[in-house]
Amino acid sequence: MIILTVNADHHALCVSKRGPWQLGGPSRLQRGAHLKAPVVELPNGYRIKSLVIPLCYLICFLLPLICFCLGDCVADSFPSRAQVVAVLDGDTVLLDSGQKLRYLGIDAPEVAHEGTPAACFGNEAKAANTLWVKGKEIRMEYEGLRHDSHGRLMAYVFLKDGRCVNRELVRSGLAAVYGKPENFRLWYDFLKCQIEALNDGRGMWGACRVKEEPFYQANTTSHVFHRPGCSFIPHRVSNRWKCIRTRLECLKLGYSPCRRCMP
Repeated sequence: MIILTVNADHHALCVSKRGPWQLGGPSRLQRGAHLKAPVVELPNGYRIKSLVIPLCYLICFLLPLICFCLGDCVADSFPSRAQVVAVLDGDTVLLDSGQKLRYLGIDAPEVAHEGTPAACFGNEAKAANTLWVKGKEIRMEYEGLRHDSHGRLMAYVFLKDGRCVNRELVRSGLAAVYGKPENFRLWYDFLKCQIEALNDGRGMWGACRVKEEPFYQANTTSHVFHRPGCSFIPHRVSNRWKCIRTRLECLKLGYSPCRRCMP
């Protein structure tokens, strides 16, 4: 088959013969005949366009710089040490960086906010937290998700003497274990402290009276337990739910109380 092509200057015609298997446009040489970039000859027959080499140098120069800058940003976003300038409640503080920090793996009773009165032992938990950390330097250790749904940092908090504030709050009966065991390496340690506090009636476990139900529904996925009539329980309970007879058993298994029905 004979194919006519016009060169880049539109002055001359090129005639070439091509087989039927070569249909579909001009050949590779014809397409780039007048548009080739300069090339650099390398040993063993390799050829690289000259624009690639400066680009490689540019990438090699910029990549370490970008990684260094990103490393600084990450370090600033998730500080390993900070000073506590304010205590917001039993498990949340304000750092000197302006960031809020939520203690990982625990949940303290709520203090009064937005017209809602404080929960039982909420003020006591805040007072203990204030005594331990306000105005002091703390060390943070992160695990899994580093932010909660409110944008607060989430970490284990350690004092200079090595004590973990999260653990101390649970051990004193000022906070409960919160979350699933597969998400936190200290979950079983916290649960052990909680069982000891429950057995001894420490803090809120001995002071706060709660109406008992004949049974409770525990969600094995969220690791939260509910009163039988809680609106969070679906009409048809799936195998993700289990029935537990007493509140104490729920707590000793590490299930967290629902924040709506407050079992």
